[in-house]
Amino acid sequence: GHTVIVVTHRMDRDSTEEDLRGWGIPFDHLILWSLDEDLDMDRWKASVCKQFAVDVFFEDHVPSLRHVDPRVLSLVPFESIRDQITEAPINEDGEDLGE
Repeated sequence: GHTVIVVTHRMDRDSTEEDLRGWGIPFDHLILWSLDEDLDMDRWKASVCKQFAVDVFFEDHVPSLRHVDPRVLSLVPFESIRDQITEAPINEDGEDLGE
């Protein structure tokens, strides 16, 4: 089996657990950001990946990826980068919103 570790910039455990349950995302570990962290968020997420020796990393904040070991399979939801790679933004129905 797989171990699912959710690493998030959020700080409220209860609402994060509730959201994950509502979205149907099972997890084994939930690791939340803390203002006490010595690292910026991107480096912190990469350090957690290293600590847990993750094989696959799903991330919606693209700058975080530059700090993750390149041997880790890193995946980004298309919705997170759509505006960066399309000529014009589109709405949720796929309609062009123009410039």
